[in-house]
Amino acid sequence: MSKLSFLARTSLLIAFFFFIDKVLAFVRVGIISRQFANSVDMLDTCNAANNLPDVLVALISGGALAMAFIPLMS
Repeated sequence: MSKLSFLARTSLLIAFFFFIDKVLAFVRVGIISRQFANSVDMLDTCNAANNLPDVLVALISGGALAMAFIPLMS
């Protein structure tokens, strides 16, 4: 029974930090939009420059997590 409660607490903690991440990302987008409000081209350039590293990190970290946890959970 304690394993289930540990799993539930861990899941809630991960969900909480995921929610905080999304809120902070929304705030970041608002700040960037306010900075580049007059120049749409600069805003597009900033978004493109930020999206490429984000995608690469997500692919690399997602692959590493899958390789680590799938054998562990199986």
